Amino acid sequence: MARRFDAIGYGIYATEGTAKFLNEHGVHATLVNKLGENDDNDIPALVRTGKAQAIINTVGNKRTYDEDGAAIRSSAIEAGIPLFTALDTADAMVRVLESRSFYNRSYLNMILSLSLAGDFFSYTNVSSKN
Repeated sequence: MARRFDAIGYGIYATEGTAKFLNEHGVHATLVNKLGENDDNDIPALVRTGKAQAIINTVGNKRTYDEDGAAIRSSAIEAGIPLFTALDTADAMVRVLESRSFYNRSYLNMILSLSLAGDFFSYTNVSSKN
């Protein structure tokens, strides 16, 4: 899914483990901090500063309470931006974005974070001209 977002012009922000995984698999990812490491450079900070207009955050297979994921989801709710918590919904969203990719994508910056080996990755539109 990360590759598909990248293909339509969305850059990826990721915490350390996910950034490493994505970069090793040919998808460039910009490093962001895990929650609690630097409050100015984590996913909720990107939401607070208006750089995100949507978040995808999955809870993973374990379905256990995850404090970081809860904080990320709360930041979306508090900011009033769309929050997607299931991969099938995220897939539907990327299909719509792919079908509209011939339009100017600069109107939309989004953050999408998915749990991957305890890390989160996010996307933001790299063609944005704010």
